[in-house]
Amino acid sequence: MSEATAVHSSAAAAAESAPDDVIAEILLRLPPHPSFLSRASLVCNRWRRLARDPGFLRRLRAFHRTPPVLGFFHNSPDLPRFVPAEGVPGRVAAEAASLRRDGDDGMWWFVDCRHGRALLRSRDWAELLVWDPMTGERRCITVSSQIQEGALDLNAAVFCAASGGGDQDCHSSPFHVVVVFTTGQCHGRVFACVYSSGIDAWGDPISTPVTSPCELYEEPLFLLGKLCIGFLMGAVYLSSNSATNVYV
Repeated sequence: MSEATAVHSSAAAAAESAPDDVIAEILLRLPPHPSFLSRASLVCNRWRRLARDPGFLRRLRAFHRTPPVLGFFHNSPDLPRFVPAEGVPGRVAAEAASLRRDGDDGMWWFVDCRHGRALLRSRDWAELLVWDPMTGERRCITVSSQIQEGALDLNAAVFCAASGGGDQDCHSSPFHVVVVFTTGQCHGRVFACVYSSGIDAWGDPISTPVTSPCELYEEPLFLLGKLCIGFLMGAVYLSSNSATNVYV
């Protein structure tokens, strides 16, 4: 046996004999990009089990605090829709490239991302796709007919249903999608409707009067506490996460 082979065998035996909590501490200190943890999980079944444990993943997020930037989406038909932050495309980039749909141009258009999930839409807003790049989970949602019929301008956001959002394990928690829209005639009102993954259903639309022109800006909404905030022409609107209220 060569010296290099002997050293490798000794190191492998030491890693195999180390207690689970020691291995977990080693995995915890890997760089936060998911590709590092994915590669480590290929070492053996034991490491894979530890790396996928929900308790360990919560510790990992708490340890690194700021989630890593995986990449960015852009809505261009001529270029890749997802550009990875890492130099060499990894699993997440490959998964993003496989996000295709039937009909139209086969493309999903990016709308929003929050709490570890990305929200995409079909060109005609008939379907939404919620994608978790870490777990690979996908949920295709048919947009409520009450939204599709007569909606002119639309915007949407996805967020974790668990209280506290980013402080919870949102990858295993239900999520909400809020859609804000105006109708063709507007009638001086802006509408909001929420989808809940927990019951796989849309709630009833609610609305509020507006005094400004009903033109929504299709810019990503942002979350402040339990309010989704976006912009109308000449006004700011706020919709609660549960879509029980909408304000302008």
